[in-house]
Amino acid sequence: PGRVYALGGLRFTTPTQFGALLALALDGKPLERSGHVVVKMVSRAENTGQSLVRAASGAINEWLLKKPGAAPVLTFGQPVATPTRLWLTTPARRDRPNAPANDAPLLTLWLKDGTWELDIRDGRATLTCDTPAIRGLANGETAFTTGEGATEMTASAEAKSPLPAR
Repeated sequence: PGRVYALGGLRFTTPTQFGALLALALDGKPLERSGHVVVKMVSRAENTGQSLVRAASGAINEWLLKKPGAAPVLTFGQPVATPTRLWLTTPARRDRPNAPANDAPLLTLWLKDGTWELDIRDGRATLTCDTPAIRGLANGETAFTTGEGATEMTASAEAKSPLPAR
């Protein structure tokens, strides 16, 4: 939280304290030149009814699984004031001549925890999010709200300018 993480042509910031972000080019090209990229953010998750107990002193782990629980998996997604933001250099964003140095993020999502996936194929992006009623922006201008269950939002991955300067 509070940091912008930069990995090549990808930058992101998130209020989620524990999670993982994966960006994968599915056409075998480098991420910045790929025509098909998937970006996925996952956070903590546990089964419904799952419970942990502290392990005995000297155990190899601090916690033990007392009850495994069952489906559905909970990801604890919730709306927040400080959003997750994703900037990604794609061919459509990189090849715009005379673009300003600062650009709106490809995705802004007012979500903490939870899980989402952005599938970018040939200049079009589709978002799937497991948390309903989350506000978002595509390219800083197309507003949307996630729906009940997994919801898809489609917006152009074309941008007015390339990735913001580092």
